This record gives sequence, structure tokens and C-alpha cells, in this order.
Amino acid sequence: MIQLMEVKDNKKYYERLNIGITMSNMWNSLQTKSEVGLDKSEKGYQQIAKTMAGNIARGLDLDPNLSECLTMCYGSFFPAYGAEGKKAIMQFMKEKGIEMSEADLARNYVEYDLYSSGNVITPEFDQYLQELFDYSKEPTTPEVELARLSGKTLSSIKKIEMNSKINQVDLLYALTKDVENNCISSGNLIQSQKLQEMLKSVPEQNIQLSDDKKRKIYEDLSTFMEFADGEPINGLYEYIGTDER
Repeated sequence: MIQLMEVKDNKKYYERLNIGITMSNMWNSLQTKSEVGLDKSEKGYQQIAKTMAGNIARGLDLDPNLSECLTMCYGSFFPAYGAEGKKAIMQFMKEKGIEMSEADLARNYVEYDLYSSGNVITPEFDQYLQELFDYSKEPTTPEVELARLSGKTLSSIKKIEMNSKINQVDLLYALTKDVENNCISSGNLIQSQKLQEMLKSVPEQNIQLSDDKKRKIYEDLSTFMEFADGEPINGLYEYIGTDER
């Protein structure tokens, strides 16, 4: 059971948490994970998202540590096979009668991983995480909005990379810098027009997991839940932090 704790100095708390997240299992496990259809490490993408969020936050006089923490949390909810892996997990939960939304799964996973690593979770940060992962509502906290913008930017770039012959390093650098410049020059959190135009020309590509891989995911989820430390649901969170391959 995660215990939320108050802290005296939120500014220092987010400075420490920023370091804590970079040392966490959920962040470092991204090194060996990637989306279906891409062979580049997810950690590289998320490191760029973190850097972009921090730069924009400093340019707009927001809290850079909070912005980077939330951006890393957003990107760290990433099981093996990325988006397709999430679909498989949600289907498994549905079949097992586990009633939990994807938003709650993401928040619970992040808090479980950070708490297990010795990090403090404050009531304020818990609220920010709820706001971050609840896609049914538009965020009202600027740092939450920035974290979502950063995460969605990298997701869009990955989609373009899957369908483009443009040099991927150049594409990643150019588009993230365009988002940074647009936000800082306008004083608002806005998406890159160039990125949006490129997305329009990208065909929909639905790369799915094979039935064998889905079956293996289900088997491993069952095993993790059976041998979980504490409540069986903890096994679900522990599985998300591993690499299936």
C-alpha cells in the first residue's frame, strides 16, 4: 500500500524526484524496449522528450523539474511492445475481470515503481499524475499540459519515422526544436505546425502483435500476478517494468 506523504518544500521535492526518476526501474527499463515497428530504444526518445519539456518550461517560467518529472512519468508507462503491449494488457485485465481504467493503471504503475525505489509520493504529485493520465479531461496545470505535449510530440514523430525515409536523427532534432521555438516565442504550449502537416501525409499503419506474442504476454502476466510480492495486482505493475523480449 502506497502512503502519500506531505513535504515542506515542493520545489526541493521535485528536484530530488527528478533524480529519483532517472534512477528508477521504470525509466531505465525503457533502454531495452521499443514500439512495434521501430528498433530504436524508447529511452532515447523519452530522454529527448524530457529535455524538450525542461527547455520549454524554463522559457515559459514554469517549474522545469516538475515538467521533466511528469514528462518522464508519462513516457515511462511503456510495457514491452509499447502501445500494442498496452492493448494486450488491457485485454488481459478485461478477460480476468480486473476493473481498472488505463489512466488508473498508468498512475498506479508509476507510483508503485517510484515508491518501491524509495521515492516519496506527495498528495500534490498524486493529483498531477491523475490529471496527466486522465485523457477524458483537458489539463489545467501548465506543467501537466507541457508533459502531455512532449509525450504526444514524440509519439507523432515515431509514427512519422515508421513511414518516412527522412534521416531520423535530423527529423527528431528538427521537429522537437520546432516545438520548443514555437512554444517559447508564442508564450503558449502549442504543437508544431510542421509536425501536424507531416502527420497528415503519413498513412495509417496498424502493426499488431502476433497471436503467439499475445499469448506469451498473457502467460507472463498470470505468472507475475501469481507470484507477486503482496497483492496480486502488484504483479501487473511489476510486469510492465520488464521487457518481454
